[in-house]
Amino acid sequence: MIDHFELVEAAKKWLRGKCTVVITEMASAGGEIPDAIGWHTSWSIKIECKASRSDFLSDKNKCHRRFGNEMGSKRFYLVPKGLISVNELPEKWGLIEYNNKKARMKKDSGWFLEDRNTANEVAMLVSCIRRIGRGPLKNVLVSMYTYQTSFKATWGFSWRCPNDHKQNRYDGHPLPLSWDRGGGKG
Repeated sequence: MIDHFELVEAAKKWLRGKCTVVITEMASAGGEIPDAIGWHTSWSIKIECKASRSDFLSDKNKCHRRFGNEMGSKRFYLVPKGLISVNELPEKWGLIEYNNKKARMKKDSGWFLEDRNTANEVAMLVSCIRRIGRGPLKNVLVSMYTYQTSFKATWGFSWRCPNDHKQNRYDGHPLPLSWDRGGGKG
């Protein structure tokens, strides 16, 4: 039996390849608590994980869902394979199915550009930034620049807080906390 936690981990992994910042199950002043949400430049992908059919059916009763006041430029449900069909999805929502420890998109999401709650997204990002200063966050994944020159920057993924140098490594090198424009550490 696939549980909610396993689906959230799969959502985080799926978003990792598409987004530079990924947050799972974090409350903020905005009120909505997406199971997983990631940002790539100015747009976002939200994933709601549903391990049971009853959980999926009751999801439409959430306040932000009823009033169309929710996060995500793109929105997906991630469910165990065969739990729901594509024709049961709300308008423009996408579907990701999870089977054999792999998440695969069955239907892409449409774009929610006009009815996206960017204020709640900003509130969540600010909340995340405030928490990072207190120590490692297991529910935050940040793509960080590891080396910068005047011509280009390379990047790697950090699974931990930027202040946690022992666990904050990419290709065996500690990630710097800041940079100057000449390419050295600041």
